[in-house]
Amino acid sequence: MKKIRLSLLLIGVMAFTACEKEKEDAVNSVDKTGSIETELSVEHMDTADILITKHKIWKDKKLFKEIIKKDTIPSLGDTL
Repeated sequence: MKKIRLSLLLIGVMAFTACEKEKEDAVNSVDKTGSIETELSVEHMDTADILITKHKIWKDKKLFKEIIKKDTIPSLGDTL
């Protein structure tokens, strides 16, 4: 019985580690010769949160345009 439990545990651990993936879309720097950089942030208020979305458009290593959009979303309150 202990061998079966140990075997099942070992199979479960192997399956879990096999499913881990690297972050393929994570980058360390932005290619400023031609790209769009997007940043998301949240400002917390009493009854609502403000979702801020910033888009920076880069062309020829210069900031071509910056678009900032703010949306209010209901606050989730204190959660654990």
